[in-house]
Amino acid sequence: MFVRDKMLPRATSTIVLGLLSALLAIVVVACGGSEETTTVVETVIVEKEVKGDTITVTEKGDTVTVVETVIVPGAAVVETVIVEVPAAAPELSGEVVVGEVRILPPIGLPSKQGTGTDFHYVDWGVYEYMMRAAPHLASDVPDPSKATHGIATSWVADSVAETVTFEIRTGVMFHDGWGELTAHDVAFSFNEGNKEGTTFSRSQKDRVDFWEAIDDTHVVVHYKDGQFDPKFVNGLWGSGGGNTPMISKKLVEELGDGAISKMVGTGPYEVETWRSDDEVVLNAFSDYWRADGQPQTKTVRVVAIPEEAVRIAALKTGEIDMTAISSKFLIDTLESVPGSTAYAVGAAQNQILYFGGNYWTKTWREENEEVFPRPGLKADADHPWIGDPTKPETLETSRKFRRALSIAIDRDLINEKILAGLGTPSNVYLATLGDGTKYFKEDWRIPYDPEGAKQLLAEIGVSSDTVINMWIPPDNVAVDPEVGQGIAQMWRDIGLNVQIESTAYAARRPSLVSRSMDILWMHHWGVNGEEDGAFLCCHKPSGGFSKGMEVPDGNYGMPDILGLYYANRTEEDFVKRIQNNVAIHDFMNAESWVAPVVKAQANYVTGPGVQEWRPSSFAWKDFISPETIVMK
Repeated sequence: MFVRDKMLPRATSTIVLGLLSALLAIVVVACGGSEETTTVVETVIVEKEVKGDTITVTEKGDTVTVVETVIVPGAAVVETVIVEVPAAAPELSGEVVVGEVRILPPIGLPSKQGTGTDFHYVDWGVYEYMMRAAPHLASDVPDPSKATHGIATSWVADSVAETVTFEIRTGVMFHDGWGELTAHDVAFSFNEGNKEGTTFSRSQKDRVDFWEAIDDTHVVVHYKDGQFDPKFVNGLWGSGGGNTPMISKKLVEELGDGAISKMVGTGPYEVETWRSDDEVVLNAFSDYWRADGQPQTKTVRVVAIPEEAVRIAALKTGEIDMTAISSKFLIDTLESVPGSTAYAVGAAQNQILYFGGNYWTKTWREENEEVFPRPGLKADADHPWIGDPTKPETLETSRKFRRALSIAIDRDLINEKILAGLGTPSNVYLATLGDGTKYFKEDWRIPYDPEGAKQLLAEIGVSSDTVINMWIPPDNVAVDPEVGQGIAQMWRDIGLNVQIESTAYAARRPSLVSRSMDILWMHHWGVNGEEDGAFLCCHKPSGGFSKGMEVPDGNYGMPDILGLYYANRTEEDFVKRIQNNVAIHDFMNAESWVAPVVKAQANYVTGPGVQEWRPSSFAWKDFISPETIVMK
């Protein structure tokens, strides 16, 4: 044990003080110019010579490194040491300006967040999820099995009681003086997002009964009967799909409706201003808890610039420091902006064409409620891609139409011309079962066959004057609009009259929730999902988001594809989960249920003012990890 300021005998004290004065004079000369450390003299009682060791001074708990040990004559156990302690950190400075396609409105309550892209609030450093996966040692890819260095530090799962108890970290502070986060805030955040009438796209109310804080540092999630999730960690740490942000219970209780636009989280940056589709100004949060996540730049300014050409021009002139650049313009941008650097953000997103309106599920199992037919189920001449399970003749004609549209897409050409060869043609819905994996079946490969497509259309009597409406969201970060436009042109080449709708994603999204979606549309899926996961969450009845399609559930003489999804929600055997997902893909291929097209990588380019940026690998096509940005 090392003890500071122990009373010494008078004679010894005099000798020590003299030595201290002499040594201090030497130290000031030797170390006066150092900017990284401050050298001080400490008198401690030690048991042996400890030069170069790290010791702890018990009075303050400071950890210091011994530089020099001086033996005091006549005092066998008393030594005078010179130690180095870290100098005070310099005041944070610098600003980074980010050009983004859009800026969401400031919505501080999960239950009111219904855009589907509310993960921006976390990615931009304002809020945090309860769990955060640790990076692998050899790379920067988070490992969900080691998600203990977030707000939750440990957990105990009870599959019999269908509960998980989490221990909550202490010392996590809310912005703007709203105090320390506790288990009560955690429970409140999840319950608020799951409450009746919620529009939260990450709501768990179909599986979770409620969250309960049992004291300040422990919170329990109670699953509904039969809904315990053996892969609950993956569902709570926000692996690209987002989750519930932690909000202040006290703030909501005190401000009431005013809390809706009050953006107060626990992340590395706090909000100065937030104006939707205009500008966001974020400042480094001085009380941020995570030692390995301290902001490196004082201010982050995000400006809305929807047009890519304008963003590229702003990057060239130095008006912005970084922005997303599509694959088509990536090389040219790097060549035209001296000192620029490209970053691949997140995993490549699987661009999918959905045949909206095919709602084939009869029963909402969680609610034991019959929901068939849905408003968007319109199996008629104007919607030849939609089949009605109660009208078997429409199932075959709609299947042929979907197959025709799928094989009319030249995936290699789209990759070459639109993605500059930087993408990958896609044949399956869940990319982790795709070409190059050990699970891929050659039967799943989708050929390019425009003549075969024309033949199928002729067989079902689709004429060239048939209007096909196609929605391509212009503002969804995970969708490349040019891919959709390329698909539309290929369909025109086989004689179809394709009309493109460019409604904003947030405006069209309610039709996905209400199950009234009845047109073809572009979205994404299946890159971050695991090969053994339960991935049909958006193709089943629920009170939230869907893909505009619901798989059959064993009724009307159709297979129980939905049952395979439910099996994977509780099945603990890895091999059986894989078998279930392979069976789902067999169904998707046979029915041309969706049309996977190409995997497109999100790329950000930084200008010469950015020295370093380490974006998390788990994002969509989105700006993320602002705390890692270092400006020159």
